Amino acid sequence: MKNFIENAPSKKGRENIEKAPEKLSAKLESIMQGAKLVGLEESADNGREIFCLQVTDFKKWQSRENVENLLPYFGQAALQVYNERENTPEFDLSDQKNKEEAIENFTENELGINSTTYIIAENGRLIGFLTGTATEIEGKQIFNLGLSFISPKKRNSGIGKELYKNVFKRENYEAVLGCSSTPAAVKHRINAGKEAGYTGFFVGYKNGIFGDKGTPEQQALIEKYSRYIQEEYEQTSIPLSESPANYVVIRKEIYPIPPLEEKNLHFLDKDSLAPVFYNDVLPIQAKYLPHTVYGILINLRDEAIPEKTENG
Repeated sequence: MKNFIENAPSKKGRENIEKAPEKLSAKLESIMQGAKLVGLEESADNGREIFCLQVTDFKKWQSRENVENLLPYFGQAALQVYNERENTPEFDLSDQKNKEEAIENFTENELGINSTTYIIAENGRLIGFLTGTATEIEGKQIFNLGLSFISPKKRNSGIGKELYKNVFKRENYEAVLGCSSTPAAVKHRINAGKEAGYTGFFVGYKNGIFGDKGTPEQQALIEKYSRYIQEEYEQTSIPLSESPANYVVIRKEIYPIPPLEEKNLHFLDKDSLAPVFYNDVLPIQAKYLPHTVYGILINLRDEAIPEKTENG
């Protein structure tokens, strides 16, 4: 007699299924308001999933009820990204002060105000996210990156690059805009963009290579988009008239994230980004202390870059 349950899991297999943690995507879909989940990708090897949350109703998404429902999954990240890295408290739902700070951070900052959040989860837990908003500038589709977060235990494991890859592969943007002063994040984004057909310009330098500013036509595009980014941060930065080209300078009283210091830089020998950080980023940061400086990073889709050379 044929065994009609030959493909059923063994007893051990059933035990593993029962013990498997619920996926974060499923948890969020069952409780969140004002957003939808799209583009889910899963990996059976490590229980990892990558997906995107797109806000459909900001009033519902930013409501206290919705944010409180999301705190068990976003609370630690909401605290971590706006505190000094060494002094971030453990998120505790029973601690009212802790809870209120996380709600405020979520609602009023990047997680609450951006229309798109790319998420990587592992075994039902958030390990990284990247926020942003699609917009249009002079008829061109642009993606304006917001905040990125990687769980401290998962840093230097490729999570950041994986998040950036998802931005570049999901839509055919003319440019992807943002800013950073973290060498690893800059490198990951330049490389992820390159694989998808984009050329990165960090603080005005092509591929982050100090001294190479590309063609005059490329420089004109970078200048235009850099100014746009500075205007986006106008409420939290020093006056635009005082801002250095290709940088955003966030006022200390707005976000108490420590400024970049030389001791924070850990480059490998002959790292192509080292010269731009030592010769440009660090001197600019020193000039604008005690505020925190972020270098503007723009990825231009190669098809959109003028073909003319420096000699025309």
